[in-house]
Amino acid sequence: MELQKICYKCDYGDREKLKEPIRKLVTTYSHVDLGVLPFVNNNPYQLEFYIIVEFEKKEFEKDIRKTLQPYIVKELTSISSTYLYKHMGGRRFNTINHIFPDQVDMFFKDFFFWPERKDLKEIGYSFDTSMFPPNTVFFSYSNIAKKEIETIYSYLIGSNLPVFFDLTSIVVSDNINEKIKDSIKDSKGVVFFINQKFIESSWCKEEEKLAIDFKKKVLYIIDENLVNIEDYNNILHIKQDFTNLDYQYISNEILKVFYG
Repeated sequence: MELQKICYKCDYGDREKLKEPIRKLVTTYSHVDLGVLPFVNNNPYQLEFYIIVEFEKKEFEKDIRKTLQPYIVKELTSISSTYLYKHMGGRRFNTINHIFPDQVDMFFKDFFFWPERKDLKEIGYSFDTSMFPPNTVFFSYSNIAKKEIETIYSYLIGSNLPVFFDLTSIVVSDNINEKIKDSIKDSKGVVFFINQKFIESSWCKEEEKLAIDFKKKVLYIIDENLVNIEDYNNILHIKQDFTNLDYQYISNEILKVFYG
């Protein structure tokens, strides 16, 4: 009978949640019928954790997926145990041929050199997205109420996408021209809020030019009441009624573009 295999990429920094599901599988099924092969890379610059589940009977598959899939990062169809064994050189992986029921605790205790994220959080470490470049997105706009921009800003900050805009990012001592230029240069990309005042603003057009010069990813949010809206048909954009902005929709679209 041909051996069935499923490969799962797991989260090295959040692995404890897999302990009981793995224990359940290796306890429920004989090692003759099912094997769980772990591959752990403890290189601090390339932390990795994979699990290969090998089994003979096709009817086991449903239970395996139900037991493990809620706790893994992704199923990988292109990776096999043979492939991972080939990468054992260079001290890339620690592995054992099968985790037996009485080895589950030992495996999770001894095979991983580095603590989980939750353990580091308990002693004060933060894992939020950096609020500094190059993770920031720059907002370029004119004559839009600050409360409108602030609301979108709040949605994005809540999703760990930091935003540069003048209300929070410029202080009195800054050289404004240099601050804006450097912020666009260092940013992940630029969101332009296009209304008639934007088109008439030399400042906004300069920001648009800088984004192009620095080859930044851009998203245009365009007032659907704009007279020459067709000018933007060939660029990445969404249309909105600027008198009634859909903050959640705009925020989701920005996240898709810059974090999708």
